[in-house]
Amino acid sequence: MKGSRLFSLVKTHKRVYTVWEVVRKIKNLIENGMPPYLGVEGEISNLRKPSSGHIYFTLKDPFAQIKVVIFRENVPGTLLKDGMKVVVWGRIRIYEERGELELIGEKVQEQKGLGILYEEFLKLKKKLEKEGLFAPERKKPIPPYPRKIGIITSPTGAAIRDMIKIIHRRFPNVEILIYPVKVQGEEAPHEIVEGLQILNRLNEVEVIILGRGGGSLEDLWAFNEEIVARAIASSKIPVISAVGHETDYCISDFVADLRAPTPSAAAELVVKEMEKILSALYDYRERLEKRILQEWRRSAEKLLYLKKALLIFHPFKELERKRENLCDLTEKLFGIMENLVSNKREETRRWGEKLNALSPLKVLERGYSITFLLPERKILRSSEETEMGDRVEVKLWKGKIFCRVEEKDESPNTV
Repeated sequence: MKGSRLFSLVKTHKRVYTVWEVVRKIKNLIENGMPPYLGVEGEISNLRKPSSGHIYFTLKDPFAQIKVVIFRENVPGTLLKDGMKVVVWGRIRIYEERGELELIGEKVQEQKGLGILYEEFLKLKKKLEKEGLFAPERKKPIPPYPRKIGIITSPTGAAIRDMIKIIHRRFPNVEILIYPVKVQGEEAPHEIVEGLQILNRLNEVEVIILGRGGGSLEDLWAFNEEIVARAIASSKIPVISAVGHETDYCISDFVADLRAPTPSAAAELVVKEMEKILSALYDYRERLEKRILQEWRRSAEKLLYLKKALLIFHPFKELERKRENLCDLTEKLFGIMENLVSNKREETRRWGEKLNALSPLKVLERGYSITFLLPERKILRSSEETEMGDRVEVKLWKGKIFCRVEEKDESPNTV
């Protein structure tokens, strides 16, 4: 029945609007329905001053917030700061490109009474930061899977109900130890400090959430007290500060081991979802089983390969291959030696023939002789080298003749 009614509505309203058309209609409704010039009272938060000269910030109260833009020509001479309580005079507009509601400020009036608190906030923040209470190295890690969580907050506020609901939904087995305190007023700081000290003495919880819902700077002031900051810094148990809304910042946020933008966010940060944990465990188990199976198959394949390799590279097989290789090398060596000897024999024969052709004996065989002057056996090349009566030795192809020079002719020989 409900589905058919929806279908009939879709059939009746056939027109489809563009985003721009929708935003334009909203813009006309809001801007035409609001006064052209109005004053809006609230607290400055997230103040930004870019190089353009314009000023951007959020104007908030305990129940709502609105973005404010002050263009360069309307920037007031008064120094604006986060935490200041002011009245911004201007006009409401819808910024079409982002579909956001904005207050275009033209004049800013400071409201007295809040500036003093903000100055105290800055003064204490500077002091504790100088002492090193905000240093990242002193912050303790938050346990990933705490079994018992301590919560210091008001037992009647919405924050505690939200945190308990979220924690039990995400992981029902987690225990919660609540230490009830006042979260605003004069007694609040002392009760918060006492709660931190008692939970540390009991030493039963693994992490502490210190939180409350949103409010004005005055409402949240208990979390800006120095005694609270030092109690957080002295805690041996990790502390999560979850005070106010996302745009609220307190001294406790800077001192704590972790800052959560809201109490609900703190509950989500400190406790993992059981279903996701179980899903991750199942996933890890499946991956582990696959990995073990892969390793088993890889080992089996490696073992089979080694068995085959052992058959191929068995010592006896390798010895047989070496023996065959040695036989081949021996045959090659003998072949090389035979070729080498044959080549040397042929070379020796050729050199012998050449040497024999150049031998003096061959010359003597053709009828020539060699004459030596005795007794020094000097080879004579000219008759001028002899004197009458010298003894000479004539070497023939066969035998020798010993002679004495009785006559000589020194004229040159002619053919």
